[in-house]
Amino acid sequence: MIEQRLPVIARWMLFALGTVEGKRIHRPLDPVAAWLLKHHPNLLPTIPQSALLTTIRARTDLVDRMILDEFDRARQSGHRLVTWSLGGGFDARWARLLGSHSDVLAQHREVESPALLDLKSRLLQDSPFVDAWESVIRVALPEERWAVERTPGLKPLVLFETGAGRLDDEKLRSVLYALRSDVPDARIILGLPAITDKEKRWTPRQIATLGWRVTDDLHLTNRGRLMSPHGGELCPGMYAFRLVRLVAREPLQ
Repeated sequence: MIEQRLPVIARWMLFALGTVEGKRIHRPLDPVAAWLLKHHPNLLPTIPQSALLTTIRARTDLVDRMILDEFDRARQSGHRLVTWSLGGGFDARWARLLGSHSDVLAQHREVESPALLDLKSRLLQDSPFVDAWESVIRVALPEERWAVERTPGLKPLVLFETGAGRLDDEKLRSVLYALRSDVPDARIILGLPAITDKEKRWTPRQIATLGWRVTDDLHLTNRGRLMSPHGGELCPGMYAFRLVRLVAREPLQ
């Protein structure tokens, strides 16, 4: 089955955004993910630990806030945007977030592996979200060829939330270098591994060698589980993660 060959991070994100854990009554973060899990439970054959789910949910919330910041920025400057989602998996911001900002957002494009994009389209065909999904411009490309192109009259906003989880360092460098060449006026929201004392990967100086400048660098550190005196879990732990916002390093001519 093709579901078994999907990127693990895509299945974890689907579960994290579409389920609600614990006894409190909450809505899932993403209604599309919730629908997919209800109607296609084989999309996630194994359930990850709660700390990973908490991390994905926290990162998703921060990315959503950063996107809204970009929309406000575009409104103030009088620009219209095209958003490019690279490797978003089953993410459905096109349904839960982007559709309500048509005053500033002209297009949403998804760049994803052909197999995952085809599966996503087939699964959503009979869903209540099919009309919203049809408005998304889909670009099917293997990971090593992910790219963004200019759209006349629109400023590109590139969303690469799962950058470090979907690509190794070499491929991610290649994508960022290509973006600097192809869409130097883009603004990028990128997920990266946290910088630690033992491992200093993806420092602002290293990113600068690819032509990008870090304007925002958000770190969330590891958090252990909060336990009750009786041994019950009051609050799950969370892994460290990092989100950066990038703009072109050199001024555009």
